[in-house]
Amino acid sequence: MFIKYLNLEYWFYQIYLLGQSISRYLESTPIAMTGPVFRVMSFSLSILFFCLLAYSWWKTRLIRKKEDKEFLAGFEGRSDKKSGKSQEWQDILDHVGSDNESQWKLALIDADKILENLLRGAGYDGDGIGERLKTAEKKGGLKTLQDAWEAHKIRNKIAHESGFILTKRETTIAIESYKKVFEDLEFF
Repeated sequence: MFIKYLNLEYWFYQIYLLGQSISRYLESTPIAMTGPVFRVMSFSLSILFFCLLAYSWWKTRLIRKKEDKEFLAGFEGRSDKKSGKSQEWQDILDHVGSDNESQWKLALIDADKILENLLRGAGYDGDGIGERLKTAEKKGGLKTLQDAWEAHKIRNKIAHESGFILTKRETTIAIESYKKVFEDLEFF
C-alpha cells in the first residue's frame, strides 16, 4: 500500500505529547529525577544510542564490502582467449567496483558498446542497439533478449535523461544482465 500523504505535523505533535506525559510522570514519582540523577541517566542513554549507531554503521559497511566482493567474484576467473575482450570486461568490472556514480555510468556505457558489437557480429541488423534488438526479437535465437532490453534501458536513461541518478543496485543488476547476454552471444 502506498501512502500518498503523510502528516508529519501530527506525528511530531504525538511525540511532543508523549514527551509531556513522560515529563509529568517523572515529576510525580517519589524519586526526584532532577539534577545529577537525570543528567547521568540522559548521558548514559546518549552514549548507549551513539554506540548502537556506530555499530550499525560499521556493520552496514562490512555488509556492503562483502556484497561488492561477492558480486565481483562472480565475474572473476572467466578469462577470454583473446586478451582484448578480457581486458574490456575487466575495465568494466573495475568501474563497477568503484564507489563513484560516474564510474558506474561509464561501465554501463562501455558494456552497451560491447553489446552493440556482439549484436552486429551475430548478424542482427539495424542502426542502433534498439533496432538490432528488435531484429533479434523477430529472428529469435537470442535467449537473453529481455536481459539485453533491461540493461539497454538503463544505459538509455544515463545517456538521455539529464540528472539521472544511478544507484549501485541498478548498476549491479544491469551488469549482471549484460553478463548473461554476453555469455549467450559467446563473448566469454
